[in-house]
Amino acid sequence: MYITPQDARPFLDFVPQTGEAGGIFIANISRSIKNLHVAGSNTDLGATSVRLDNKVDVVLPAIEMSGKQVKVRSMAVFKKDKFFEYWDEYTVKGAKFLLGIEKAALIAFSCPFHPDETVVFEMFQQETTVTPQIDGDQISFKMNIIMRGNIGEISCSGDHDAIDRAFMDKAEMMFAQEVQHNIEHALQVMQKAGIDDAGFGQKLKAYEPKTWEKVKDRWDEVFPTIPVETSVKISIQNSGEHK
Repeated sequence: MYITPQDARPFLDFVPQTGEAGGIFIANISRSIKNLHVAGSNTDLGATSVRLDNKVDVVLPAIEMSGKQVKVRSMAVFKKDKFFEYWDEYTVKGAKFLLGIEKAALIAFSCPFHPDETVVFEMFQQETTVTPQIDGDQISFKMNIIMRGNIGEISCSGDHDAIDRAFMDKAEMMFAQEVQHNIEHALQVMQKAGIDDAGFGQKLKAYEPKTWEKVKDRWDEVFPTIPVETSVKISIQNSGEHK
């Protein structure tokens, strides 16, 4: 499913330059943009209907017509069955890191030795654990994320030994800081909106069912107030860097 702020008719009449049927082209857009983080997950009609029936918040990819091209602009966020706002690519990427469903990603940061240059990390594996912590009536969560991948690109004009341990240690720390910042940004957006797209409520229900029973009817109010402690560890497996 897709959402558009524009009139839907042009999308129905759309004829792509590839010559294939417009409907098939649009249906396949999300597959070709998975690394742009706005493709969505479980956003087909069946999964969306189930979430709406269960009165669960829904996030769907938003498309727009730009000239003769169809583009995915962001994600449309619904609180239950009512449109709330759009989330940009950076927020959605952080949300996918929170969910642990990002299968591959490119993460860039400034070189630790040449701040004006860029180093790119290619993430190919992620493990995420989310554990609720209960202290009396206080609820909090601990989130541990481990990412594995390779150094994909170093744009620095100077020479680097990409397998030097000191460089790799610094790079892993910088990558982890960038991922943590992205996650904390997404979490801030979610909590401000009162939308638990990352499924913290489901974790609480699974691990602490008695506590969940106390707060489930007002989870929309409770969720924005809950502290989440995040820890990110990056492991560089190899270097396929080029300049």
